[in-house]
Amino acid sequence: MYRLTPRAARTLLELSRCLGGNLGFEVSNSVIIRSILEVIRQAKPEIHQLVDEQIKPRRKPSTAIGSEHLRDALEAELAGVILDGIQQYAAKENK
Repeated sequence: MYRLTPRAARTLLELSRCLGGNLGFEVSNSVIIRSILEVIRQAKPEIHQLVDEQIKPRRKPSTAIGSEHLRDALEAELAGVILDGIQQYAAKENK
């Protein structure tokens, strides 16, 4: 199980509608998440390298109300590293 923020849930719903609209059938959240994880699996070496270079130990952000900005900042930082790793992988594969 996983818990999504409202923004993440909307993103997943929009992606589901986009994919389903083009495929002609409803695409489940599980299919979308597994597809995204497959992309990450392929780019794992590049992501690991960037994580080792850029991500430093820190305290886990509080889940208390009012700390949403701290969780958002962490998620944005991790998303940036993952995206950079995927882009590096894609650039290497397209050479």
